[in-house]
Amino acid sequence: MSEDSAEGRIIWVDLTTPDPQRAKAFYGAVFGWEYAEQDRGADGFYRVVSVGGQGFGGMLSMAEIGNPDDDVPAHWMPYFYTEQVQQVTDRAAELGATVYMPMREISGVCRFSVIGGPQMDTFAPMQPLMEGDPPPDTPPVGGPIWYELVAPDQKGGAKFYADLFELTTVSAPMPDGEYLLLKQAGRDIAGVMQAPPEMPVAGWCPYFRIDDIEAARLRITEHGGQNLTDVMTVPDTGDISVAIDPVGAVFGMLVPSWL
Repeated sequence: MSEDSAEGRIIWVDLTTPDPQRAKAFYGAVFGWEYAEQDRGADGFYRVVSVGGQGFGGMLSMAEIGNPDDDVPAHWMPYFYTEQVQQVTDRAAELGATVYMPMREISGVCRFSVIGGPQMDTFAPMQPLMEGDPPPDTPPVGGPIWYELVAPDQKGGAKFYADLFELTTVSAPMPDGEYLLLKQAGRDIAGVMQAPPEMPVAGWCPYFRIDDIEAARLRITEHGGQNLTDVMTVPDTGDISVAIDPVGAVFGMLVPSWL
């Protein structure tokens, strides 16, 4: 990573899904994703996901990383850049999180741990060990452009990540309630939204950049997904919509008004 990478910036995202082959076909059709299949031996099977020549995430099942009996629902897991994985992991536990996987190293690739936040939202602090540049400020169409934590305790969720990565929290009033922004040195890192009453645990929702939201919504239904919201126009942000894939992972789409 280059020196301008800031502690707490989200630099990667994994989709853990019970049916990777179905997920591959769905996201490939909706967003044009491409996949590089990797058999990492003892580290399990993994698919590096890219679009427009830019790698940004991975896709796997619990069985493929050695947990065949772990019936985990489909979910997204963001990776937060840090040069102090062990210290962040220890601090997360002090703040009420659960360490699902202690720090480990994939030789020449990265050092990371897997953590469940106090509201059961899964994330990973990660230090890349390979040479390369950070994700571009302007992601390609089909790539992640925003990350949102949906939490039953919105303020508690924002405070946890702010304390863990030394971020600041800024309130952004919305027509239907308050939206909390997590910032690092003035840069927007992620948002935190109040979960509806029927959602008992927190979860991360990535938003992917698109240029035609109605066409994308049509592709979602054509390939077995479901649109969960109407198209919403957010001032100074753009048009957004939220959907669920055929295996149960929730994601968003954004046509950015600033690009």
